[in-house]
Amino acid sequence: MIKFELFWVICGVISVTSGIYENQPKLITEDGNLCISSAKDKNISLEIKGRGRFLVNNVDVLQLIHRNDSIDGTSPIDQISMNRLRNRVNVLYNDVRGTRRGILRRLSRLENGTRSGVAPGQPRLRDLRQRVLRLETTMETLMTKLTEDNCRSNPCNNGGTCVDIFDGFICHCPANYQGATCVYDVNECERFEGTDLGCQNGATCMNSYGSYFCHCPPGFHGVHCTKRDTNCTTATSGELCGHGVCVHTDDPTGYRCLCDQGWQTDGAHPMCNRDVDECQSKIPHCSHDPPVVCINTAGSYTCGACPAGYSGNGYSCADVDECQFNNGFIGDGKTCTQSTTGGRCATSPNVCHPDATCQDVGQTIICRCKAGFSGDGFGPFGCRPSTNTCDPNPCLNGGTCVFNGTAAKCTCPPGNSSLCVVIHHEIPVISIPVSMGARASVRLEKWVSHATARDPSQDCCTERRACGGTLTAERGTLKYPEDGSITYNHNSRCAWLIRVNSTKVLNVTFTKFKLEDSVECRYDWLQIHDGRSSAYHMIGRYCGTDIRPGHTIISTQNYLYFWFRSDSSTSNDGFELTWESIDPRCGGLIAASSYGTITSPGSPGNYPPNRDCQWVIQAPAGKRIQLHFFVMKIEYHETCKFDYLAIYGGPTVDSPLLEKFCNTTHPPPLLTPTNEATLFFHSDEDSTDAGFQIHYSVVEGYPGCGGTFTAYSGEFGSPIEDESYPNNLVCEYVVKYPKGSKIRITFKSFHLEDSEGCRFDKLELFEIGSDGSRELVRSYCGSEVPKPYKSTGNEMMLIFTSDWSHAYGGFRIGYQIECGGTFEDESGIITSPMYPEPYHDSRTCEYIIQAPLKKVISLKFDDFDLEENSYPDCYYDSLEVS
Repeated sequence: MIKFELFWVICGVISVTSGIYENQPKLITEDGNLCISSAKDKNISLEIKGRGRFLVNNVDVLQLIHRNDSIDGTSPIDQISMNRLRNRVNVLYNDVRGTRRGILRRLSRLENGTRSGVAPGQPRLRDLRQRVLRLETTMETLMTKLTEDNCRSNPCNNGGTCVDIFDGFICHCPANYQGATCVYDVNECERFEGTDLGCQNGATCMNSYGSYFCHCPPGFHGVHCTKRDTNCTTATSGELCGHGVCVHTDDPTGYRCLCDQGWQTDGAHPMCNRDVDECQSKIPHCSHDPPVVCINTAGSYTCGACPAGYSGNGYSCADVDECQFNNGFIGDGKTCTQSTTGGRCATSPNVCHPDATCQDVGQTIICRCKAGFSGDGFGPFGCRPSTNTCDPNPCLNGGTCVFNGTAAKCTCPPGNSSLCVVIHHEIPVISIPVSMGARASVRLEKWVSHATARDPSQDCCTERRACGGTLTAERGTLKYPEDGSITYNHNSRCAWLIRVNSTKVLNVTFTKFKLEDSVECRYDWLQIHDGRSSAYHMIGRYCGTDIRPGHTIISTQNYLYFWFRSDSSTSNDGFELTWESIDPRCGGLIAASSYGTITSPGSPGNYPPNRDCQWVIQAPAGKRIQLHFFVMKIEYHETCKFDYLAIYGGPTVDSPLLEKFCNTTHPPPLLTPTNEATLFFHSDEDSTDAGFQIHYSVVEGYPGCGGTFTAYSGEFGSPIEDESYPNNLVCEYVVKYPKGSKIRITFKSFHLEDSEGCRFDKLELFEIGSDGSRELVRSYCGSEVPKPYKSTGNEMMLIFTSDWSHAYGGFRIGYQIECGGTFEDESGIITSPMYPEPYHDSRTCEYIIQAPLKKVISLKFDDFDLEENSYPDCYYDSLEVS
């Protein structure tokens, strides 16, 4: 169809001259017209080779034809569907109007036969009944297809508009997509090549899905590389930023772009040329109960239709009370179920609009829109609001509202200096300022402004308040609005930068915060960035009363950037905050029991200069710490002289150094040798980078490396692999008994690397005091087996350390509780081994109490429970006092 129309357009402009030239082709120019004419009964052929294009007013005709033929080869309403519909209508026509066997003719004969007293035969009645049933079935099929909403499944992608047609649909695609369902990208680089919309001045065009980008040559800037400089005052925001506002900066680029809602930069260029996919947000933009599909569009999004049984715009859906509309439902006023018998309203409940009543009249359905709505009542679009939107008058400050039945108009009076159009409805609407000489109309409760010719200096809007700037005091107050007004301006765009001494950070405390509230802060908001511009890490976007009085924010750098935006409707009190400069805070002690994350200051943005941060991770005894590196981007230096991250295998920076990073890398996981680790980060006064993100987790220690032992007796030793202990180990062994007990250890075997002062591999023996303090008794190394040792308390610790080289057979130690002893204090308590737990078998303990001369000893038994047998023999367990 499109090809035929194109040929007709071309041929329609050809001037036909005299008949003597009709057998010759002609190329005629006349008064600026170019006419092409073929000879009589001959063709005009155009052949495009390779990747060439056929352009008419910069429109690629071949691409247009290709699009309408549909990429996937299926036309929304193809010839097969039309033939099927035509055949069904012909059959229906013959059934009803046929001259010989049509139902009308047969009914007429039946009536004539009845009048003349001739009763029709039973076969004729059966045939007639079958034909009537067939007619009803055909009519039902046609009605179903006519009322079916083929767009309900939202078949059009990428913001395409769906048009419902009989037995199909048509998608009207946005300019950057094509195909039957708008899934194919349009190559703008090819479409706009050689036009003002393409890349200029030798720029390289790079096509992307749904968009394109111009890579400018040196000396050119802007969306299409048309600007020689980056001065925001001499170029429009559209030329330099696309979908954003141009703001001057002092960096080499010379400007940056504050992106409009729904747009973002690609991270490599300042232009706002990348669409934000709102439908991928964790917070649903469309109704989620019931679920409604979200459709992303360029710079925005739309919602699909509410499912059957619900009414609304897709952003929110309300359940339809079918019992109120007699749409084939029955009930007692409390419960409502769909009727299964009687009436076409019961068998076809979706014929009428939810805001219409359904009535059976014979064999026909009548749909009537309820009060406040107009339309025929049939189908999903059968009823629309018809409320007079000028009652009450929505126009303020003397504005006049006129309602013509479907639309309303507001006109500002001459000399008005404030907004004249503000709409208040229960349903959220759009409120806009209207300039002098403009008029506003509302349709479907959304206002738009139709500007007419006017004096640009005469606006019926108040003068915009000045806002934004750079604040450099070490402490101060920031508030907006600043002039004591009750509410802030509409359509405000304000940016404040607070900067303090480079060795400090900012501590901000909010004293007031009240903006227009909205889901995901889509209308009015305050956005805070941890740095000098909106390109730095965003701390958050806030609206409504998200920030309570007293809420504090501490920066990681000596800058904080505040970006305020308001739309054209509701305004509120604004915000007020105080700030002060404080010393930086980073690092700390982490008592790790499972897992966590450590990040550089300012992450995921760049870390600040002049920082020294130390984290100490402590896991339970016998465990180790595993570090996984997700980001590692630190200023490079061969010897890590400038910025670096050092990781130590212990509780201080004097512990063994495990790794040191000062580059961009992706290190493998690191497993610490002990249950403690120290991370120390340093940055100098110069260049910074993205820093690091490290995930830590507590894992099981090396098998046989460390542990706590409380049994009556036992053994432990160093881990062994291939007949020697592994390198780079730190193992802690704790032996602990009840208070009053003593510990005896015996070395079964011993062979460690020998060194003067045991500087390399060693085994250290500590006495543990009642307050948890450690006292080093001795360090062991070499191959000489140490002598047994008896503790002075009930707890001792042995720490085994191996370095990166020279491993030997290790050690094996037996331990047991030491019972008995000599007691010289004037008073005290003696207990059986493991008291109050049961004592173990096969033990002989001797307790010697030595009193001073001329003193006697008095014993008092507080508890006594031994194995019972015949006294005084006591063949088994016994306590003898002598």
